[in-house]
Amino acid sequence: MHTYARLLRHRWRRFQRGSQAGPGRVRRWILGFFGVYIAGSLAACGWVYYRIVGRVQPGTDPVAVANGLMLNAAVAFLVLRFFTQRSSSMKLAPYLARPVPRGAVVRFVQASSLASLLNVFAPAFLVPLWYRSVLGGGPFGAPAPEAWAWLAAVGMLVLFTHYANNALRLLLAQNVRAFAWLAATGSALLVADRVVGTRLVPRASMALFGGLLDGQFAWLAVPAGLLAAAWSASGHLLRRSLRRSDAGEQASAATVPAAFARRRGATRNLMLLELKLIARNRRPSTLVGISALLIVTYGPLLLVGRDLFSVIDAVTGLFATGLLAASYGQLMFAWESRHFDGLQARPIRPRTRMRAKLLLLQCGCVASLLVAGPFFVWLAPDLLLLSAGFLLYNLGITCPFVLFFSLWNRERLAPQRSGFFNYEGLSVQHWIGSLPVFVPPLVLALALSEAWLLAGVSVVGLLGMALGPTWTRLFARLFSKHRHAMGAGFRRGE
Repeated sequence: MHTYARLLRHRWRRFQRGSQAGPGRVRRWILGFFGVYIAGSLAACGWVYYRIVGRVQPGTDPVAVANGLMLNAAVAFLVLRFFTQRSSSMKLAPYLARPVPRGAVVRFVQASSLASLLNVFAPAFLVPLWYRSVLGGGPFGAPAPEAWAWLAAVGMLVLFTHYANNALRLLLAQNVRAFAWLAATGSALLVADRVVGTRLVPRASMALFGGLLDGQFAWLAVPAGLLAAAWSASGHLLRRSLRRSDAGEQASAATVPAAFARRRGATRNLMLLELKLIARNRRPSTLVGISALLIVTYGPLLLVGRDLFSVIDAVTGLFATGLLAASYGQLMFAWESRHFDGLQARPIRPRTRMRAKLLLLQCGCVASLLVAGPFFVWLAPDLLLLSAGFLLYNLGITCPFVLFFSLWNRERLAPQRSGFFNYEGLSVQHWIGSLPVFVPPLVLALALSEAWLLAGVSVVGLLGMALGPTWTRLFARLFSKHRHAMGAGFRRGE
């Protein structure tokens, strides 16, 4: 226990130091405000859940609806965790040279990683839902033992998604091929389940949670087994990651030549240099690979489930053509922070640099549509035209906005390191800053018909593309104004 107490004191001191006055404290206040607001909204939705179901589907048992959706919701929640959750971590290197058992360190990291907003949001919705709909004395309520067993199963399922996310992130950092096969196989099975019509996941969910409400408490072994497997897998992979070293990767990344050929021109040379950076460093290549994998796996799930939501068509088109540019482009200058001063010393005009980066992001949007195109043809050919309209929107609006936002990169990155537990350069402003790009078309999708939506996003996108030379001139001026501050911030992290 003394070891855990010492680790806990270390974690508390780090938290206190991070709460000092400054940008970190401001970010905590912003996150706290949005966290309380979202948790309160989810709690209100859970409290009136049975009324919402009664209005949408009169005469339907709201508990039965929840039982049938629970496993699908767990899968969606796991995907949400993978791409948004900032897992709690520690600087483990000082402890590895001291007489601290590695098993204790691993267990403490596993337990402390539960400090996540998503682990607050899920209970904020599920506990009021359980209290009012499952435990309540209404027509759909269940006896107390069965209701408590149902809540225990839901809680274990939430914890399973947390530790499964940790395990997947560790697997991605250690064995990209195994992660890709696992993710592709799982997504293919889910898509096949929906396309073929077997609906095994909803039926299994109904059997599990319906059985618990019928007094069959042996079903608790299923979520308990899933949780134990996820905990064991994440612990094993975390323990194995402690033995890994990045020394060889740092040496190989530092000795890669980046020759400029005059016959290609400055713009194409800069684009080629960026592509080499992606291919030869783990973190940007992992990010690009994850984006491509999400397009080819989660995209078909959206297409299959488009009958459930009126706005799903817009989400699919915007997501399939803009995800890669938005995820990679927000750190466009931070990726090259290690050789930023070297690029500054080259006789390259700022406008040329902006043109190369903008063209690279736009090429990423086109490549994303080419990757997702076969799934549109197979599952939703009627959405090809709408996805082309959103491609124009992403080319003309999303790419320039993302490049503009990246001009405020100030934190040095180590692109050769793994992406697991690695959020260098990211902050709450990156999540909030993406809202002006993605929210307006989704609002239009709720207010307009598909034809008007297609016309609107296409016209706006074409207008943005026509302003391409204006964007590059504006960004070049901003870059000339900010480049010294950017260089100073990158050097500060050495």
